[in-house]
Amino acid sequence: MLRVREIPQGEAESLHRLMNRTRDPTVMRRCQVVFHSMQGFSPPKFTAPLRRAMVDVALSSPRDHGYAFGPWTLDRLRDTLVMDGVVESISKERLREILHEEAVSFLAIKTWKESKDPKFRQKVQRLRELTNREHNPPIVVAADEMGPISLKPYGGRSWAAQGHPDRVRATYRRTLGVRHLMGMYDYYHHTFRGYLSPRKRGSDWVRFLRYVRSWYPSGGRIYLIQDNLSAHTTPACRREARRLRISLVPTPTNASQWNPIETHFRSLRQKSLTGSDFRDWRSLGRALQGGMRELNQLHNARLPRKLTRCLWVRR
Repeated sequence: MLRVREIPQGEAESLHRLMNRTRDPTVMRRCQVVFHSMQGFSPPKFTAPLRRAMVDVALSSPRDHGYAFGPWTLDRLRDTLVMDGVVESISKERLREILHEEAVSFLAIKTWKESKDPKFRQKVQRLRELTNREHNPPIVVAADEMGPISLKPYGGRSWAAQGHPDRVRATYRRTLGVRHLMGMYDYYHHTFRGYLSPRKRGSDWVRFLRYVRSWYPSGGRIYLIQDNLSAHTTPACRREARRLRISLVPTPTNASQWNPIETHFRSLRQKSLTGSDFRDWRSLGRALQGGMRELNQLHNARLPRKLTRCLWVRR
């Protein structure tokens, strides 16, 4: 084991004064290490099994150890490790370092949805087959409703002078109803389109299916990814889908994350509604159309540039 050289009395006194007067914890800790090495102390070794034992306690619930408090703090965790005999002693900072080295951090608790769809694997497999075509991909459109959307002031974050944030009026009565954005997202062409609808009934979805087909007049089959809302699968919707050559592709129950359009609704809200106070539906609709155009421009800018020169033109 390495030891420091013999330290003269003058240097030892200077080092002791530095350790007592410094406000830097790193400097103080290094002075202590030098003194311990000079006095023959050996630093405690935390072996791999000991580290795993500390991580197991940190990842467990305090209630499993007979405590009534909520999550662990470093002080509570250190005291528990010592009282349970896992370690003889350990500093709070060294415990934090070990947890960090073992990829354990203090994270926010999140909720998650579990799909109990009996056909979960089959539906996911079909979605993967439709969205992972590198050559000659089909027409894949993801569709859903965003809303309800109200005519109200929308907050959010914006750049402003310090102490002078942007302000929107407060409203208490809203008598102009709500709207729903009937949105469609072309998966392979990265194009977002949609319009506002007062409702989202089965008849409204039939109208939306016709809207989707209007963007593909060639008549090729469209694979429409949608959730399991009952209004999407009414007999009238199924008949209209067959007539328009649209194959309805359902996502698993309670698994909206498998619908590609969901990730773009939040961006659309931020671009179109943040810090706004629209007084009529026409103005709000124009803002949503502008947000969709901007999203389409961003998506197209990320795509690689394609060959624009006609292949049959000779040099």
